[in-house]
Amino acid sequence: MRCAVMSRNEQGWTLVELMVVVLIIGVLDSIAVPMFGEAPAKAGLCTCQSNQRAIEGACQTYRAYTSALWTQR
Repeated sequence: MRCAVMSRNEQGWTLVELMVVVLIIGVLDSIAVPMFGEAPAKAGLCTCQSNQRAIEGACQTYRAYTSALWTQR
């Protein structure tokens, strides 16, 4: 079995190959960054919705035990 040995002319990557790799990474980065940029806003929205459901559940429980609506004094 013969091992593949690089000759002096084939020492590494060509400039075009490196530029293509950098271009692909740039395209993937431009797709991914906006998705991660929206994550904190979506997390805040989910937290707010969860809190609203918890408050609604507490009000329903209060109403079930007292047969009255929540009133402010």
